[in-house]
Amino acid sequence: INKSLNLKEAKRVIRELKTMGFHVHGTFMRGFPTETPKEVQATKTLIQELGCHSRQFSHVGYLAGTTAWEEFVKAHGRKPTIRESDGMLSKEKR
Repeated sequence: INKSLNLKEAKRVIRELKTMGFHVHGTFMRGFPTETPKEVQATKTLIQELGCHSRQFSHVGYLAGTTAWEEFVKAHGRKPTIRESDGMLSKEKR
């Protein structure tokens, strides 16, 4: 999602927070239109390395007119289903 994330720094900060007694909750997104099995495995490995006390996963939702929607169409050759688009219908289906 075009966010610059320094994983080395994130790991360091999480390690320090845990050392200080903070409860660390990790939030991870999955289901990006161009996500590869290798990237999925890298995320699983990262989750193990971070050792967060709790975690949650959110699935990417595709809203018509967004970059994510366009990337999905380009990657899959079709529009996202209602389920894939988080229940939101494109304008032409309303």
